[in-house]
Amino acid sequence: MDDMVCLDAPLAHHHYRLTPPQFKFKLTSVMIVDFVGCWVIEKLCKYLFADLEPKALITRGRERREARRAEENRLAADAAVEKKTQ
Repeated sequence: MDDMVCLDAPLAHHHYRLTPPQFKFKLTSVMIVDFVGCWVIEKLCKYLFADLEPKALITRGRERREARRAEENRLAADAAVEKKTQ
């Protein structure tokens, strides 16, 4: 087990504590630049290649659903007005 690399947090912290300060700064800087670079690449790829419009299967019948909901709202409003007049 000693020859295997273990990424246990206390063990990693112990090894990190023994490193020189210049290496700590360089390692931290590289990790931050890597994170920011990955984020920028992800946003760029989404902007260039992502198709964010819903597919036809999702949008099919939208007009019919909206008309049905408008009719239901109109009927509910008419029923409310009729109930008030009684």
